[in-house]
Amino acid sequence: MSQIAEDIARRLENSEYREFPADVIRLAKENNVVIISGLSDDIIDLSGVISDEVSPGSFRLSRDGLLEPLSQVLEQAIETTQTAWDNAEENALSSIRAWMAARDASIVVSGKFSDDGWVFSTAGVHQSFTILEDGEVHSRGLVIDLCELNA
Repeated sequence: MSQIAEDIARRLENSEYREFPADVIRLAKENNVVIISGLSDDIIDLSGVISDEVSPGSFRLSRDGLLEPLSQVLEQAIETTQTAWDNAEENALSSIRAWMAARDASIVVSGKFSDDGWVFSTAGVHQSFTILEDGEVHSRGLVIDLCELNA
């Protein structure tokens, strides 16, 4: 288990909603660590080494970051094959194969908003922390060291 992920989760424990310390975000960014939390009731926020927002549901993380959905990869592959480039079909197949390899080395993270706030789960190695709002428990967040994911 990553010492840096443990340290970041410890420092985020009982943070106020949307008020994560800038030095902790910077530490995560510098160490290939992603912090996962919920914004409002319809956005999952990724901060640290990944700065992005995703919709509730499941998404994949790899050592390289947020893995785009297969549907986007297939759409790009179709666009590639419609060009006049030499080897367009082989390039399209290569991108699909690369996505499949990244998928095999990734983890699924699920996030759902409920009456108890955001609930996140993953089978991957992670740390969790509690997020407060006005001193009350708002939700739980996750900290994942992407270096700990399979290559």
